[in-house]
Amino acid sequence: MDSLTSQQRINLAELLSYYINEKTLPLSCLKVIEFAEMDKVKLVFLNQILSAILLQDDEESMQNIFTKVAMSEKLTLFRESLRLFMGHFMLQSSITTSDGETLTLNEDEYLLDKLKSRIKVADHSLLLGKGRVQL
Repeated sequence: MDSLTSQQRINLAELLSYYINEKTLPLSCLKVIEFAEMDKVKLVFLNQILSAILLQDDEESMQNIFTKVAMSEKLTLFRESLRLFMGHFMLQSSITTSDGETLTLNEDEYLLDKLKSRIKVADHSLLLGKGRVQL
């Protein structure tokens, strides 16, 4: 991923989010990402993908994408990593990566509110996995 140009990473993020939103690829295709070793490139890349998924027009479709991940017992670590990433890295206006670099996110207020709302929906969907009951 480090060998790609910035524009190539943006294009790849757009392509992956398009395929995930169209249900051609499952969200679990992102399970290969090492969440514990998050550098600037991976952080921005994953943020772009998840933002495009979370901010799509159809909220029910977005919710279904996350619910599918919740239904697999094999994806427990991935599910928890997603929840932590969204809660920690996507809800802040500035982010410090594991290599100590600080990134500032320039989201407009409307999109930030919509993103926060959608993260709550996605988080709830991820909690609906096997053996879990939410009231």
